[in-house]
Amino acid sequence: MNPTLQLQPASPRAALWWLFGAALFAGVAPALPAGAWAVLHAVLSNLALSFLPFLWYCRDSDACQFQRTAWWNMGMVTLLFPVLPLYLWRSRARGRRLKAIGRACACALMLLVAGGLGALLALLAGV
Repeated sequence: MNPTLQLQPASPRAALWWLFGAALFAGVAPALPAGAWAVLHAVLSNLALSFLPFLWYCRDSDACQFQRTAWWNMGMVTLLFPVLPLYLWRSRARGRRLKAIGRACACALMLLVAGGLGALLALLAGV
């Protein structure tokens, strides 16, 4: 018998962990000297910080059985901060909506802390 390998899609929580790692990585930017490496770092950081919230949205909407449309997808990519609370409000059941928005605000603060920690670690390492 030849068992087939079936990959499970990443969970919303896994996408958030990747997002925290990307914020930590992006925080290194102020400590980098100007040059090609700084430009490459900026490109990679921006790509990760643009893609990972959308990945979280895709995984979360699948878990909540929320039907994604092209308009929701475009809104999450282009206008993340105003659209995210609206998405959380529409995709959560009554009684869980404000809690989800509060958790998103706490997550945003934690992402800022992760970016600051990345900058601190880069300065301490002498990058």
